[in-house]
Amino acid sequence: MKIYLLLTFLLIIPLTLLSKGTVAGTLTEAKSGEICIGISVVLYTDSNTVNLKPVRGAYSNKFGFFSIPNVSPGTYWVSAHGLGYQDLISPIFLNGDNDTVLNLQLKQRDIQTQELTVEADRETNPAKTISTTKISPIFVAKMPSFLGENDIFRVLQLLPGVTQVSELSSGLYIRGGTPDQNLTYLDGVRVYNPYHFGGLFSAFNTDAIKDISLIKGAYPAEYGGGIGGIIDLTMKEGSSEKFKGSASVSLIFSRLTVEGPITNDWTFMISGRRSYIDILLFPLFESLNSSEPSSITPKFYFYDLNVKTNYKISPIDRIFLSGYFGRDAVGFNIDENRSTGGFLWDWGNSTVNARWMHIISPKLFTNFCAIYTNYLSEIEITEKYDTNSIAFNTLSKIEDFVLKGELQAFPSEKHILKFGSEFTYHNFVANANTQSNLNIDLNSDLFPKTRMNAIDLNFYAQDEWKPIPAISTNLGIHGFYFYQTNYFSLEPRLSFAYNLYEHTILKSSLAKSSQSLHLIERNGVSLPTDLWFPSTNLILPSNSWQAVLGLEQSFLNGEYSITAESYYRTMENLYEFRDTAQFNFGFPLESQLTRGTGKAYGLEIMAQKKVGKLSGWISYTLSRTMAQTPELNQGRWYYLRNDSRNDIRIALTYEINSMFEASCSWIYNTGQAYTVPTSAYFYDPIGYPHRGSGYGGSTSYDYSERNGYRLPPFHKLDLNIAYKNHDKYYPYEVFLNIYNAYNRHNPYMWYVANDGNGSYIKQIYLLPLIPSVGFSMKF
Repeated sequence: MKIYLLLTFLLIIPLTLLSKGTVAGTLTEAKSGEICIGISVVLYTDSNTVNLKPVRGAYSNKFGFFSIPNVSPGTYWVSAHGLGYQDLISPIFLNGDNDTVLNLQLKQRDIQTQELTVEADRETNPAKTISTTKISPIFVAKMPSFLGENDIFRVLQLLPGVTQVSELSSGLYIRGGTPDQNLTYLDGVRVYNPYHFGGLFSAFNTDAIKDISLIKGAYPAEYGGGIGGIIDLTMKEGSSEKFKGSASVSLIFSRLTVEGPITNDWTFMISGRRSYIDILLFPLFESLNSSEPSSITPKFYFYDLNVKTNYKISPIDRIFLSGYFGRDAVGFNIDENRSTGGFLWDWGNSTVNARWMHIISPKLFTNFCAIYTNYLSEIEITEKYDTNSIAFNTLSKIEDFVLKGELQAFPSEKHILKFGSEFTYHNFVANANTQSNLNIDLNSDLFPKTRMNAIDLNFYAQDEWKPIPAISTNLGIHGFYFYQTNYFSLEPRLSFAYNLYEHTILKSSLAKSSQSLHLIERNGVSLPTDLWFPSTNLILPSNSWQAVLGLEQSFLNGEYSITAESYYRTMENLYEFRDTAQFNFGFPLESQLTRGTGKAYGLEIMAQKKVGKLSGWISYTLSRTMAQTPELNQGRWYYLRNDSRNDIRIALTYEINSMFEASCSWIYNTGQAYTVPTSAYFYDPIGYPHRGSGYGGSTSYDYSERNGYRLPPFHKLDLNIAYKNHDKYYPYEVFLNIYNAYNRHNPYMWYVANDGNGSYIKQIYLLPLIPSVGFSMKF
């Protein structure tokens, strides 16, 4: 009898364990068929899930796929919850070791109950979402716009830990980093210069975007190639329900989006926009040309085009093809022979991504990409007055060919494994020249351009491990190899989260990252010039360590939340041009750079209201950002211009009724660190200083230590009110936006002015109160 019971235990119990199955599937929108990203999928034993402990859970990836392995046979209720969608509760029955494959369709929420922002989902893996914020494109569309154009990056600037150095720029300075240190992805493709008009607007059309994620640091192992933050954007695939679109007109922009089905399994989306500042300025330049002997030809415009199509080959295979094409032209030429000068800045991005998604089994998911990227930026300045002449030219070109592959495995309820690799072949062209003889073409062979080819390889492995229900971890390693310099780096990525109580989570993370491409700016030119340059034997890859410790507390079923995160990061091998840099023939670019280190640390606090008529957040950041370069500031540490000691951000929207909606944003931050003259003296080479400047000589200045002073604090209020007409066939919206509502004269720079009484400091401010109106319509 004892032997019989022992055999029963040894045979039956393993068979019972082996009989467990997997619940897997995909999530799409009920009407449009769009893939749903980042949706929490949880199994319960009853339909009343309010106070019931979940059995197990997962979340959908960027392709809408989820997998919950090793589920015992029985009847369950599957719950799906996510940003902007109604909760879905549906019964399922798992029979033995048979896998259950689901195709869940989610309905969008009403505007009043839309979740517009989310920090993390406790039911998935909070360790994976440290320092991560997801923002709905609906929230971006509700917020005050700049000159009538909703801008994703300007809304991201309202988050804690993200600053800007000028109200003219939508650049993201994340936790002490600079915009070039960030990795900006559109459908998995890196965009090198994600801006229009020199940073005034981001390069991304809100109408074409479905998902917006910002990771401020210590990111998972799957990301590599930068030492700043991650901006990860996903385009819409196109509606499978019907042909539809939207159009909008604002002060200086127009947008048009069209999407729909080609067949039952094939959809498309096309979205484009163009500015028409050049058209508005044309009458002005025509009048100038009629009154002046020279001819002025202006160029002030940008356009971008987003295209995406996806074809469902089978339930387990899908192909995506997406592209982005954008171009800017800013400047003017004065007559054809350039006798009085001109300025032209021309740049643009082109990307193409072909992606294949394949589900091997309910426990194995793969996707593969072939990517092409082309980035070009060229600036040319020419001047000629009497006998003085000068020409300045910069050229930066990057052409990438990329192959990527990723495998996601779900071996058990405690582990989600992810492996991937990326091969990139770069073509670089870089040039920076100054020439005093305009009869010589800067683009001629006398000024050879720096041309380089480079190969880098990234690979990673990570495990989302939940050893016990209260603890979540994300353990990963990222490998980076740069062939040209034989540089190899293994970068640990470690995250940890502990549920102290039901609604309280303690988080921490540690990560190292490297960057082989450098964006070098020439400080002596007051233009947003940029020059991308790869690492060489002389220019080393930048690297950074970042540690994060945070606490999150949610209230009222997640409707309210408070998060606090502290961070400390170090940065090495930061490059910029020397103060004595020469941009003439015979001076290689590598010899014009100087290298330094940096550090940043701070505390971020954010209070959110995620749903309801009133939604948004209030945040405060206390931070320091410093650098040290042996050849600058006598080798002493100095504050960077993007150092903001105290920073307050408010972003709120309020639905007044079904027809009117209002929103506001308010920013306050400590004035920028700035270098100013502290004294002046006049030098007369003949030796008669008492005669004054009218007899020749020059005035020179002594300066403070680098960035030793502070500009006055920056603060402004933006307002927006929108009227919505809910027409059955052509609903439309009219909005009024007020930028800088109380007309704050925020400082842009200081300079020294002179009059009969001596020298004094004057302040330049840029943007006063600016009202704008716009109109948008759906069809």
